[in-house]
Amino acid sequence: MMSKPAKASAAKESIARKQAEDALRQSEAKFRTIFESFEDLYYETDINGIITIVSPSVYRLSGWKPEEVIGQPTTLVLDVPEDRSLLMKALAEQGYVRDYEITLIKRDGSRAISSLSTHFLYDANGTPAGTAGSIRDISERKCAEETLKENERRLSTLTSNLPGMA
Repeated sequence: MMSKPAKASAAKESIARKQAEDALRQSEAKFRTIFESFEDLYYETDINGIITIVSPSVYRLSGWKPEEVIGQPTTLVLDVPEDRSLLMKALAEQGYVRDYEITLIKRDGSRAISSLSTHFLYDANGTPAGTAGSIRDISERKCAEETLKENERRLSTLTSNLPGMA
């Protein structure tokens, strides 16, 4: 039989545990809501480039379902092996990469010019254990930039052919 102080202590411990569990549930729900609302694609890989976590936005950006890419190598969705080796070189030198232009392979085989920002994830010993980052489709922006360049070339050609404008 428990003494009154022991019962009180057990009750306090039970209440504290329940409060901690509730706080953890709320924190997890908040994280899940944020994670699921990303416009950009968030991902994590292990050190071998195997995708371990990917946000639901992968479907909107690429047509791949999260469960189709988790456990797969990044080469499933990242085109051109040269891109990967240059990216890994930059990542190894700095520990992170910002706005690195890549080509994302969509499920239907089409390509999307994308911007990648990534950094290493480290284990308890400080050794790189994987990567985490985000991918943003910049295809529309690249198309607009090309259109602008073409229009500037046309304007330059027109103005250079006008009398008194050369």
